[in-house]
Amino acid sequence: MCRPITPPPAPAEHEPETAHEASVLLNERFPHLSAAFRPAQTKRAAIIELLRRDCGATLDDIVQATGWTCRQTNSNFRSAVGRGIVIVPVFRADGRKAYAAR
Repeated sequence: MCRPITPPPAPAEHEPETAHEASVLLNERFPHLSAAFRPAQTKRAAIIELLRRDCGATLDDIVQATGWTCRQTNSNFRSAVGRGIVIVPVFRADGRKAYAAR
């Protein structure tokens, strides 16, 4: 004969947890795992972040951020950004040419 199925005990009454509160709680309990779930900083994201600055980004800035050579940067950074972002040349007060996302 089978035992009757018993329902699980009722949960303790408390206010429901938000996703943010749950995330904070998990970070406190398991700090060593927070880096594993953090979004990775890609080269594309780094380039976009540089281009969105008020002063834009020079090719030297992009070389430092990506680790590409000057030749690679000059030929590849426009395609690395992707579609939908307009890149315009900007001339800084010091006379250097920079690029900005508009």
